Amino acid sequence: MDIRPIDANALIEKLDNINPVDYGAMSSYETHNGARDALSDAVMHVNDAPTLTLNTLRDAIYQDAVEHGLFEDFDKITDSVRKRRALAMRIMEEAAEMYAAADDPEHYAEEAADVTIMTGDVCGYLGMDWHGAVLTKIAFNKTRPWKHGKE
Repeated sequence: MDIRPIDANALIEKLDNINPVDYGAMSSYETHNGARDALSDAVMHVNDAPTLTLNTLRDAIYQDAVEHGLFEDFDKITDSVRKRRALAMRIMEEAAEMYAAADDPEHYAEEAADVTIMTGDVCGYLGMDWHGAVLTKIAFNKTRPWKHGKE
């Protein structure tokens, strides 16, 4: 399977070329700079080319969550099944917000990003190989029947 890494340089360049005036409020511009910094932190080098894998993105996402104390409560849950279920609920809450935003395309995209970010947070918290899991699932899905047998 040929899964090419994301060209992180192109993404960073796009963020660099955004005119700060387009953001209006200073807090939005600061958010832009934070996104650029997070992306830069997530970049790794493969064959001397800056690339972004799900695991490097996971690490950057999770580091931000840790810095904001978003996973402290989960450390108190000692049963691993209960912990994974509680973490899955966090993703489900974000998915519910995405569902509720279906009538607003811009808000819907924001909530889709939240679902992805929360998934990265959970994978980071649990130390999961997110990149490997996604590639494995893609390969498996290619072997499945039409509509994955759900007709």
